[in-house]
Amino acid sequence: MAIIQSSRKFEGAGMSNDKLFGSTLKAGIPSVNFKDAENLKGAKLFILGAYKQDSNGDGVWYKVIRVRNNFGMDIKEKFVVPQNCPVQWFATKVKTFAPGYAAIQEVVKDGITQKIYPSYGSGPTYRVLFNVAYANDLSKGAVVLDVPQWKCAEVIDEWCKDPERPMINDYQAAIPVTFKMDKKGPMPQWSVLIAAHEKFKLPEQLADSEYLHNLDEVVLYPNKQELYDKLRMITPVDIFNRCMEGYQDEDVTTSRAVAVAQPTAAQQDDVPYEQPAASAQVARAARPQSTAPAAPVKPAVAPSFNIPKAARPASASAASAVTVPTQIAQELVDSGDECDEAPPAPTLSTPSAVTKTGALSFLRNGRQAA
Repeated sequence: MAIIQSSRKFEGAGMSNDKLFGSTLKAGIPSVNFKDAENLKGAKLFILGAYKQDSNGDGVWYKVIRVRNNFGMDIKEKFVVPQNCPVQWFATKVKTFAPGYAAIQEVVKDGITQKIYPSYGSGPTYRVLFNVAYANDLSKGAVVLDVPQWKCAEVIDEWCKDPERPMINDYQAAIPVTFKMDKKGPMPQWSVLIAAHEKFKLPEQLADSEYLHNLDEVVLYPNKQELYDKLRMITPVDIFNRCMEGYQDEDVTTSRAVAVAQPTAAQQDDVPYEQPAASAQVARAARPQSTAPAAPVKPAVAPSFNIPKAARPASASAASAVTVPTQIAQELVDSGDECDEAPPAPTLSTPSAVTKTGALSFLRNGRQAA
């Protein structure tokens, strides 16, 4: 039994101003799906406590990941940005060396303005992972909530940063939160309702780290060699070679692209590029405001259940970690920040058993065949 108290500040805490939607979790990880019929009108959840401690002993209870979208030509893909990502390296260079190639175009389709991104994609943008439990079915145990940081997860973060408010995920006085996604427009709109007037005492297992998902292990990271090779195939030769000059990674075998086609004049520009000023600053929608109750609320006691422990995902090999396609048009801002997410360590397959006699026979036959 290991109950870790959640901290208001911990290593890896902090969210930046960005937006995104989608999910990039390993197969088999139970998660909240807002497309399910029971969640179309919103999901009432308890955000659970810390799943580990950082180097200072503070309880870590959420994880921020970076995601790049719209990568590729005809089929657009998205992937979690790994440490020292080759596509991210390219993105930080291309605006300087080839601003014409890096330009984002706009088209109007069905009366809606959509952005067309270059082949290296858009982003990175930010998502946040939480351990949560369904308020109406605690027996399911911990599941993973994967939501955008912008106008969604940041509401929870700001609530818990206020020392005048109680921690939202204290299992002895847990406050339920309703998340709802509305996809009527070109981009999903999120609402986050914190029921500050309600408090519940959750089963102790839902505070035990053994029953929670290790959020460092549930993320699906891509194979960096595959990213590098695909980027080389979809990028004009001169631009690829110039922008990837100096890139090194122990998991990537680098090589210069071979010229098969000449880039257009717009792609050959080699001058400093400045992002054009936006015609109007987009006003951020007002965030949900919740006030703490004037009088303390006595927590209700949840019934006891036989709650399952969180399954620990098997470490996937680098070859099995692939990018996930998405067709959804998005308005994302390429921040050009360096990556800081560490990919999971690859596993090695176990060689099959071979007898000495069988090995000698194989070698003799091979020599005869040669």
